[in-house]
Amino acid sequence: MGAAMVRRLGDRLALTAAGALLAGAIFAAVLAGCGTSTGGGVSSGHGSPTTVDWGQVQAYTLAGQPTTLDARVTPLLIVSPRDPHAVSEIRAVTAYAAGGARPLVIAGTYFAGSSLAADRQAMTALVHKAGVSNPTVLLVGSPRMYVTSAPAFAAWSKGRVIVTEGMPSKAQVQAAVKLPPPTKPQQIPFIVPPKATPAKGGK
Repeated sequence: MGAAMVRRLGDRLALTAAGALLAGAIFAAVLAGCGTSTGGGVSSGHGSPTTVDWGQVQAYTLAGQPTTLDARVTPLLIVSPRDPHAVSEIRAVTAYAAGGARPLVIAGTYFAGSSLAADRQAMTALVHKAGVSNPTVLLVGSPRMYVTSAPAFAAWSKGRVIVTEGMPSKAQVQAAVKLPPPTKPQQIPFIVPPKATPAKGGK
């Protein structure tokens, strides 16, 4: 009887240990997924700001130069080259903003590529196809840090930056590009994202 009890206790301990290992593996996988997933298998972006301050939006120009924007001063039309309707969206919103006192900036995100060079190329091709000359940038960081879908419109309204997901109305855009801006543009230092560390090993 004593031997049987010892065997049962041993079986329980083995099951408990296996369960703990399985739970640990699942937890690690969940954490890993949370750290890398941006939805839909899209690019994770260039760098990862911990929070989004719409007064200090970090981006790259189409020439690959780092820059910082203030959405309180320059409204942002956020688009994705992956969106088949992006060209018509850009044309419509830039037409709404024509003649405004503030520039409308086109901000790209949700890229199919995984490198800055590839994403710059995709965004350049998009605005050329749309036939517009608005300032154009690539947002730094995961797309989901800014919006959950594109297009989206970020602009100063009612005392704060309001983000409208989906196409903005003509009235929204025209109000956003009027003077005066709520704050003066400031030179804000750009924090260069850390470079990816290449994987080690392999035969």
